[in-house]
Amino acid sequence: MESWPNTFHLQHEIEFFPKTSFVGTVFGNTIIAYLMWYIPYCIWVFSIGFDLPRATRQKKARDGTPLSTKYDTVFHANHRNGNCIAFGKLFWGRSVEESKRQIANNDFELRDLIVYMVLHFVCAVTSILTLAYPSYLSKYAHGAFLVVCLIICTWRGAKRYTYYSTEMYTRLIKSKFNDHLRENGQDIIHEG
Repeated sequence: MESWPNTFHLQHEIEFFPKTSFVGTVFGNTIIAYLMWYIPYCIWVFSIGFDLPRATRQKKARDGTPLSTKYDTVFHANHRNGNCIAFGKLFWGRSVEESKRQIANNDFELRDLIVYMVLHFVCAVTSILTLAYPSYLSKYAHGAFLVVCLIICTWRGAKRYTYYSTEMYTRLIKSKFNDHLRENGQDIIHEG
């Protein structure tokens, strides 16, 4: 600081919540960074991404036929894993059969996407308040949070690796053997 007094400006306190300016605080900068992703993603998912995984896409080729299914989204993956049925019951009174039909075709309602994205925003802001603020206040809280994150990431990564290295290839091999057995009129290998 004595050698270069005008170079390093480190004599200030970092504020978590905005007092005078939203920019330059932990909360403000985090919200801005999140919105830099959230807004373009919402534009993309509402205009393009929502249609991509559908079994029968709404976007058509030049000859009028629906384009082929492409690229899954996190919304679609989460909705297939139970969100569709839960959202249908909780918000819309939708029948379980209708939700299962939507899951089978990857053809969900736009209102489900809207609720999902609003909940995403609420959860992101809530996590800043419940996780980032305690981390800001205490290095021990921050360290504990990092350890929990490390454990969760290791556990989920190990589960994904196990899936790729065993279950996925097992299904692929069984399907190839089943194709061969069908051709020869023999019994089929069952899953499990």
